[in-house]
Amino acid sequence: MYYTDTLRATRLLIGSMMGALVMLAVVLLVTLEGETLLAVPPLPWLVGVLIAGAVTLAVLELMGLAVVRPLTPGLSRADAAAASVMFFRTATIVRFAIAEMVALASFAGAFIVEEGGFVLYLVGMSVSLALLMLEAWPSRRTVRRTQEVLEREGARSHLMELYGFEPWTGRDTDKPSAVTRG
Repeated sequence: MYYTDTLRATRLLIGSMMGALVMLAVVLLVTLEGETLLAVPPLPWLVGVLIAGAVTLAVLELMGLAVVRPLTPGLSRADAAAASVMFFRTATIVRFAIAEMVALASFAGAFIVEEGGFVLYLVGMSVSLALLMLEAWPSRRTVRRTQEVLEREGARSHLMELYGFEPWTGRDTDKPSAVTRG
């Protein structure tokens, strides 16, 4: 696998946003200090979080690439690459926003339940982080799925190459900056 600046930048963005969900747990630690932190929340709330996670996964699988449009055949390599990266980043942010909703709803729920708010958030955060790793983290799977949509009408996107999941096939002058073997 090759690591490119494009891959690093996108992973840094998503990783820092995922870290914010962990920081919300710290906020709850301070805010819910009078509560028994490891108290179990009511079962319906926990089941609700898990159902929300399952529904969110279905939405992400069905609509997570709705913002991506196929490239117009005949684009230059540079234009196709620029458009591909823009579509991938946009789709990644949309998928992130959808996947984090479970954690944010759990965060709000932590203040509503009488006991177990911290555990409720930990469950919701865990569900969201799992969804984020599966659907938003720039991986071979997420890049390939985006590339398939981009190339649906026959244009080449070079997205797998730009993100370092396939060797670069263009001229060296077209090569993304700082591609290193890792």
